[in-house]
Amino acid sequence: MSSPQQKLAYFLLILVNLIYGANYSIAKNIMPSYIGPYGFIFYRVFISLILFFFIYLIFLREKIARTDWWRFLGCGLFGIALNQLLFFKGISLTSSVHGALLMITSPMFTYLLSQLLARKKIKLKKIGGIALGILGASILIVSSIEKNQTASALGDLLVIINALSFSIYLILVKPLISRYHPLTITFYVFLTGSVWVAIFGYQEAVAIDFCQLPSSFYWNFSFVIVCATFLVYLFNNMAMRAASPTTVSSFIYLQPLFAILISISFTAEKMTLYTVFGGILIIFGLWLVNQSK
Repeated sequence: MSSPQQKLAYFLLILVNLIYGANYSIAKNIMPSYIGPYGFIFYRVFISLILFFFIYLIFLREKIARTDWWRFLGCGLFGIALNQLLFFKGISLTSSVHGALLMITSPMFTYLLSQLLARKKIKLKKIGGIALGILGASILIVSSIEKNQTASALGDLLVIINALSFSIYLILVKPLISRYHPLTITFYVFLTGSVWVAIFGYQEAVAIDFCQLPSSFYWNFSFVIVCATFLVYLFNNMAMRAASPTTVSSFIYLQPLFAILISISFTAEKMTLYTVFGGILIIFGLWLVNQSK
């Protein structure tokens, strides 16, 4: 039976992926129509960093060991800067359904990288699952090109690279989970990642005239900042105290389900045969990668 800690972890992971599923459609409501993706990330990261800072200052103030700083720097680069910059740039160019389906390649990358780093043999079944995932992702990208939607194909590629970046983050952050509080980890990961985000996002951020934006922008913007940034990073790190990186990334199965239901219900996006077939290959490949005896 699952322990209370594991049950809480599973609940948090379901909630995280529900929020992320909604985030695909909500983010597209404001990008790039009202704000550029890099400017959006600038505000997203720095507002969240301020929130984490005040909570960290009041409740914790843990000291970071000098030997762990390199790992925090890596987490900030792959878990915040590359992860968010690539994701939001990609999702601003492609459909929310494509983005959600391609993001679930992340557990495949997590498994492959963890096995390579541990110098363990990769099973034939797992290789087959990864191959199916790559084939499914390729179908989605090619379908975008065939529809003369080259921007969408570029968006698909950026989302895939973002999934790889998030996998590297999960592997880097795991050793820190047993040494620090989740809030400490989240705060310092945002702190180290904010440097890169400032470099890429400052110009787009200062170019925005907030007085000209409709009220709907602020509701969508607040959801992404509070729910899809502040809460999901905190919940993910809390869940990793009772679950492995592979388990955490495996819950990403739920993202396309939530994203597709929300997208079809509230936006004009539609499912195509290519999307269905490519999505089935990705999900079946992910199932093979995560299947145990």
